[in-house]
Amino acid sequence: MVELYVSWCKGLANSKEALNILSNSPLVTGVEGYNFYDEMELFRQAGLKMSVHNPIKPLGLNLFDKDLVRKLKRKENQKMIQAIAHSDAEVTAFHIHYTSWRLELFALQGIAFDEASLEDLPEKKIKERVIKNLVKLEKEINHGLPDSEKKKILFETYPYTNFNLVNDRKNNVSDKQLAFLRKAGLMNRPEFLKDIFNDKRVASNPNLGFLFDVAHVFISIHNLANESLLKESGDECIKSIIDATRGKVYQLHITGVHEIENELYWDKQAEIKAGDKISMALLGIAKEVLNNNPHLNTITLEVETGLAPVKHAKKLVQQAEMVAKVLKLKVEK
Repeated sequence: MVELYVSWCKGLANSKEALNILSNSPLVTGVEGYNFYDEMELFRQAGLKMSVHNPIKPLGLNLFDKDLVRKLKRKENQKMIQAIAHSDAEVTAFHIHYTSWRLELFALQGIAFDEASLEDLPEKKIKERVIKNLVKLEKEINHGLPDSEKKKILFETYPYTNFNLVNDRKNNVSDKQLAFLRKAGLMNRPEFLKDIFNDKRVASNPNLGFLFDVAHVFISIHNLANESLLKESGDECIKSIIDATRGKVYQLHITGVHEIENELYWDKQAEIKAGDKISMALLGIAKEVLNNNPHLNTITLEVETGLAPVKHAKKLVQQAEMVAKVLKLKVEK
């Protein structure tokens, strides 16, 4: 049995019709988002569970930031910690990278970016900071919770796209910025993931693990492989990633990807399309991850529809029906 969450959208919590559509679906457990703490009770009153994901995003923080946990313990952020601890899903994941997303906005939408804000850390130091932050987050969030309610604290990698190859862009990224994006993408490599999971601080803690975002892994690995930045082919590397994370994946994110042009992919959080070659490849990866992780019980359809709440809810129910059928999911409400 798995819990199947769908993506949040603005106005969803206040639309009784949209909430009824989701709560009446036998395949939708609840809603996932990063910044809806004031709306939690509205969702629960509608019979929907809540999952908090990457709550550090509005603060502009990365999982490798040196003072991450100290900043989260500030008085103004205590609401965030409390919301995670009292959310319904047994998992909460944090992105290693937020800065990469800001670079994406700079390249594609022209939003200003200060290159001086890039912290160029060696990979070894990034791994150490990620591990330390995961350990501290698990201790802080689970403090005082009974064992049956303790959260799995997960990390999620970020997709890599060379935005200078995208025709419809507002800005070129500099060599320094592109190197930063590539470094983020290379954190999807099995070698990087193995180093984290083989560290005794992570290996010995059953509450630490990985959120396998199928689109993020697919995009990064195939874009890196197409630029000859990997030793293996894209498909071979994805198999190695599934092997490297076996037994430590507690959550799946499923969404479609956007092929900008021939084999250049971008994370647009598009819908999964039945029969579409890439969509079916993504679901094939998801199936392999499920087969290799018997304790994985949280799946989120991270589809951004751009629709109003009622149409968004209808679209996500359709997505849930299609994905559940392909993956043969048994969903727990």
